[in-house]
Amino acid sequence: MTSVALSTNLSKYAIQGVPCIEVDTSNKILDANETTQELFAFSDASFRDQSITALMHPIEETINYERLPMLTFLFRNNVGRQWEGKIEILAIDPVTNNKVLSFPTIPEDNKVVIDPLMPKERISILIVEDTSSAVLSIKRCLNHLKFKPDQIQVANNGEEGVAAVQSRSYSFIIMDNQMPKKYGMEATKEIRDFEKSQGRTRSVILFHTASTNFVYLEEPNEEKEAQSRAEGNQILSRDLFDGFIPKPISTAPLKKFLVEHWPKV
Repeated sequence: MTSVALSTNLSKYAIQGVPCIEVDTSNKILDANETTQELFAFSDASFRDQSITALMHPIEETINYERLPMLTFLFRNNVGRQWEGKIEILAIDPVTNNKVLSFPTIPEDNKVVIDPLMPKERISILIVEDTSSAVLSIKRCLNHLKFKPDQIQVANNGEEGVAAVQSRSYSFIIMDNQMPKKYGMEATKEIRDFEKSQGRTRSVILFHTASTNFVYLEEPNEEKEAQSRAEGNQILSRDLFDGFIPKPISTAPLKKFLVEHWPKV
């Protein structure tokens, strides 16, 4: 890595045609080249003094520079285009420790999200789970994703889960199946019926159980459904659930699920 004395002229160390920015030690944007402005559809003035996370999906809150080569971030520009990629450090000022960073460009198959995404601080999550170790595991993943404790609620069985949803709405619900008083499948049916009866916005529900004989298909596929049933699996209804992650859960698939179903304003 080359150390250079930084200035406001990014062309000195930026790679031609590559989006580059300069940030200070608090990750505030000090400068951005024209390629970056075009990529994110920002004016030069609107870049300055923002955090680098203003260029990212709301779930991205922090940058661990020590682990940077191993991390993939989700970016979103000002006209709704959304894509994944890595950040690279091009230069570091030896005096101020300011950094010049490069961003990935938009791939041809990038996702377009027209409506504004809900700010992360407004996201609420309900965990419906009777096993304390599983609750701890889910909370640990959510903690890694920088959700605050007051954004996460826990219901210890399906009956409590239904009651929790009837008292308030949640952005996401992580639903176990085999629980006392009421199974997750039954609880989810009651939640969907309640949402319809109240005209409430549908919560995103993730089915999360230790059983491996469940299959969730994003799109209708008669051949795959028939094959899954022949193998003794149960097809999860898309009318009830939005996805399935078997236990034990880990941060990467949970993050992917949350990003794909992130609510809009």
